Amino acid sequence: MFRVRRAERLYVPDLGEDLTLKLAAVPHYTSRAHFGLWHARMGRPDFESRQSIFTPLVVVELEANATRAELGVSLQVAGRAQLARVLTPSGEIRGLAREGFYSLAQRGRGLLGSARFVNLFTRYDPDPLQRRITELPTAYGLGTAPDRVLALPSVEDLLDGEATQGNAELSRFRDSEPLVFHYAQTDANRHVNGMEYVRLAEDAAAQALQPLIDLRRIFEARARIVYRKPCFRGDLFRREARVYQHPADPGSFVTTIAITPEGDARPACAVVLDWQHSATTPSKSNATAGEAEPR
Repeated sequence: MFRVRRAERLYVPDLGEDLTLKLAAVPHYTSRAHFGLWHARMGRPDFESRQSIFTPLVVVELEANATRAELGVSLQVAGRAQLARVLTPSGEIRGLAREGFYSLAQRGRGLLGSARFVNLFTRYDPDPLQRRITELPTAYGLGTAPDRVLALPSVEDLLDGEATQGNAELSRFRDSEPLVFHYAQTDANRHVNGMEYVRLAEDAAAQALQPLIDLRRIFEARARIVYRKPCFRGDLFRREARVYQHPADPGSFVTTIAITPEGDARPACAVVLDWQHSATTPSKSNATAGEAEPR
């Protein structure tokens, strides 16, 4: 097990209008602890070599609490990471994973957010079997494979989960024309960065929610993400967002978002967003700002 504790400078653009941390900003602080600790211990991958071992994200869970942050005060990041085996249905090792749990707090304010990251060890290769890593490199000094076993959900598990079981669909949004991934959405892993899917999902979910509720009264409190395959610059895709009543809180909503490349039968990424009511309500000045603008 690897443990980490570090301080992170708080950036104002990561806060919403009520000074709470935005959901999509949580990885900005926790991912440095997750990836930085691993790279410091095991070395950074060689992004120029296709034989180098990489650990792309396959599952992410994020939470943002309705806790107001204090400007000018650093965030305290604490967490741990563990290795695990991922098995095939027959019990063989399908791959190796790294799972990390991290919290974001501010002294005197309490918990602002948290994250769970699951990475799968892989290498670049056109053959899916050659991409699999079933033994740890001896240079790691961690043995050949961990004893711990971890089950990974599929995109279908996420999209057809608890929120959809016996729960009527309230609204739906689907892109009428395909969108395209571009250079600014990529990262050093040569594919679209994982957090870009969260931003795309938030936008699609907002379109589906808009007919049902004033969006000034709710915020994204939790995200669960499963990545099936990477997408690349120039790929065309569409989003489909569906809205359900939250099974545990009838006053809140759950949105499921599928992000599917053109011509693909299955989503490349699935996102589930939980929306909760904001602790603050829109002020009169905000509600009437549009009327105050010169015409």
